[in-house]
Amino acid sequence: MNPPVSSPAIKVVKSVREQVSPEEWQARVDLAACYRLTAMYGMTEMVANHISCRVPGTTDQFLINASNGEKFKVSKALLAADFQVRRYHQKGLFYKLPLRPLVKFFVLYGVRRGFLDGRPGFVYAVLQSIYEYFIVLRVRERLKAPKA
Repeated sequence: MNPPVSSPAIKVVKSVREQVSPEEWQARVDLAACYRLTAMYGMTEMVANHISCRVPGTTDQFLINASNGEKFKVSKALLAADFQVRRYHQKGLFYKLPLRPLVKFFVLYGVRRGFLDGRPGFVYAVLQSIYEYFIVLRVRERLKAPKA
């Protein structure tokens, strides 16, 4: 015979609406409506679509759509039939590459044959790799910044 259970099997949790202010709830409703409109007009298949809004009354909190938790996969980055899926996984993997600016330079100058353009091709590849380096620095700066 099993001993009696002292706590209920189902934990009662407040809804999100009960946990947030009326202003934040309205912002959440508006954001959801915006997501529904982008889906209705077929704007969800773009590579870099992003919709967010600031939580009312704060300066450092934003409402964004959580990702579906899908990991970036090399097989999908190389072999996916759908261009958008392939591009999504390629971008996700590219941003995790070590020495990304150097890789960018070799891709532009060597793989994409920037050397055929002579000096302008070299300058373009160098400027693009410097830009990538600034992005890396900015991301590192953001990650090291103390939380407010």
